[in-house]
Amino acid sequence: MQLKDLEYYVKLVQTQSYSETASYFHLSQPAISSMVGRLEKEFSQELIIKKTRSAMHVTTAGKILYQHALNFLKEEALLKSDLKRSQNKKFVLGYSEVAGRAWLSSVIQELNQGKLLANLETHQESSKRLVEHLHEGKFDAIVFTHFADQVFKGLQVNDIEKYEFKLLVSEKSPLASAESIDIQQASDLPVIMRHKNYLSTQALQRIFAKRDFHPKKKLFLDNIDATEILVADGLGVALRIDTGLPAPAGTRLVPLIHNQRIYVYSALAVRSSFVPTAEHQKYLDILLKNKLH
Repeated sequence: MQLKDLEYYVKLVQTQSYSETASYFHLSQPAISSMVGRLEKEFSQELIIKKTRSAMHVTTAGKILYQHALNFLKEEALLKSDLKRSQNKKFVLGYSEVAGRAWLSSVIQELNQGKLLANLETHQESSKRLVEHLHEGKFDAIVFTHFADQVFKGLQVNDIEKYEFKLLVSEKSPLASAESIDIQQASDLPVIMRHKNYLSTQALQRIFAKRDFHPKKKLFLDNIDATEILVADGLGVALRIDTGLPAPAGTRLVPLIHNQRIYVYSALAVRSSFVPTAEHQKYLDILLKNKLH
């Protein structure tokens, strides 16, 4: 069995077309048919049944092979990426918004002192995307944010810092003087939320479920600056991670009542299969110095 055959097979199942698959790889249709024949002989199973010239049926065995082929090809891509990366000094780090604001800056000076900044490449993404792209081998490591009950299969995760979600309100609002807030107290104001990939939105959903609360108005807005302006003007409330930095101008971060509080961790993660070079290990050692004990 050759990996190329698996690559052709995956494309054939995805397109459901011999001609489209052949065109994609610049091959003839008989070459794709031969590939199917080789795989069926290899596994002694019928994988694909051609119903008509334009219709095909993937058997149960064919579907099983498809899933495993996807994994084989993904591992092949990771292998090539890791081997290529082992030949250079560049360290690719992905980080979330919270890490960028509250944590990454604290290690930049140390990276600079270690003469490591020149080979550092960084990218900011949502935590969900960071995990996906780490699995795909696009990063050497990520600093991301997660809930305590989340499990990340295939990753080695080291928690760095614990943070609390608090409600961002206008300093002109009566809520700003409260020691803590029941989310129900904000029912008359629009709740400004980001899209579902962000932890703040997921945290809000957890809080709503705890309180059986259904906000009268929701405003979905991914722009942080615009959200802060709207909150400062008293046009809504938003959920924010308290990183210890001052609240934006015209706003205040107020804790939720005890049974509605949500905590998250900032963490450093690498793939469990990741084998760092000596140069990569220098980055990891510095990044891990702030790990929680």
